Amino acid sequence: MPLQFGALKRRAFALYPPILNIEHNQWRLRKTTGPEILVSNLKSDVEVWIPKRMIREISTADEPVLSVSLAQELEYKAGMLRPYGRRVVEMPSAPGGGFGRVPDGAPSKSRGRQAATQFAGVLLMGLLLVVLARFVLLQRADPGLALTAGDDYASVVRKLGPAAEEHKQPPYRALWYPKRSCYVVLRDGQYIGALDSHWAMIDHVGPNTAPLLRTLPRF
Repeated sequence: MPLQFGALKRRAFALYPPILNIEHNQWRLRKTTGPEILVSNLKSDVEVWIPKRMIREISTADEPVLSVSLAQELEYKAGMLRPYGRRVVEMPSAPGGGFGRVPDGAPSKSRGRQAATQFAGVLLMGLLLVVLARFVLLQRADPGLALTAGDDYASVVRKLGPAAEEHKQPPYRALWYPKRSCYVVLRDGQYIGALDSHWAMIDHVGPNTAPLLRTLPRF
């Protein structure tokens, strides 16, 4: 039985299933061409072309709510009407312009380019993070103190200047240098390493001082 589009010209109707991403499901027929119809939403300025082949059934005029059954679920996105979750359907710019689509199974070049761009962005971000981490580690590993195991309190002050603060807990002595954001640590008067403002080791001398500095309680 042929579809009776004439009834749609006289009354508003609803689409079932409703078009996704359009809040109000009230439509009016604006124009009919050979292969498609132009409908407009009554609550917004959205107009879409729907191929007649997508229309499965039109309810009879004596029903309280006139409805148009669609052959499959559609969605409206970025100015395009498309079958939901499958093929892209382009809106024609003029009547008779067709209901363009990407055939089932055909690859989308735009999606491929988008995926490649996203992958390149992620890769670049990963490389930047690696470079930043290496820079931080190098900064932490070399505070630029130029101190050795042969330096004592006098030579530390001679090289770095007087400390802003001094903290003692025999046999340890910590000299605070705020411009360098570090504590110079002496044991029995000899330099063994340096700690940052959070008491994390940033320098050490000798094979046994690193474990000692990592576990040294703050004082």
